[in-house]
Amino acid sequence: MRSGLLTDELPYGERQKNVTVEWTKPRFFDKKTPVDKNWYNGQLYNTGLYYISRTHGKNKTLLYIGKTSDSFYSRFFSHRESWLYQVKGKIYISLGYIIKPVYRASLNTAQIIKDIESALIHEMQPPYNVDGRYSYTPKHLYKVTNTRYRGKIHETVSMREHILY
Repeated sequence: MRSGLLTDELPYGERQKNVTVEWTKPRFFDKKTPVDKNWYNGQLYNTGLYYISRTHGKNKTLLYIGKTSDSFYSRFFSHRESWLYQVKGKIYISLGYIIKPVYRASLNTAQIIKDIESALIHEMQPPYNVDGRYSYTPKHLYKVTNTRYRGKIHETVSMREHILY
């Protein structure tokens, strides 16, 4: 059972900030071959969000939503010995980049990515995510618009809707 957003540290009147995440076309992840540094057109050294999905027969399933503050390459490398290799079906990974607000030095991008990941996990309830499925405590409230290849992720996720009053 889902609980909601824990708002002990958030002012209830805080306005939601708008954030847009652009998702890349899902790429096939070959479980038999290690991730090559050029696997995702050189984008593996960036940071951001990602989701893992699978196709098994005719069913498409969202399995996991994650973030990286180091690089996608190091994060995918850490999944090597995990549940990912036990899942049946074809695995696909899509990368998510914050395109709005535009990056500037004063923006705490790592915190925004963390807050958005928590909201997406809470909203979508992927089976292989443990933390954040039932509750989370963000630094700020966001209304997240997901664009391009968002797969099963909802087009809009409003953190305000997750608040427990």
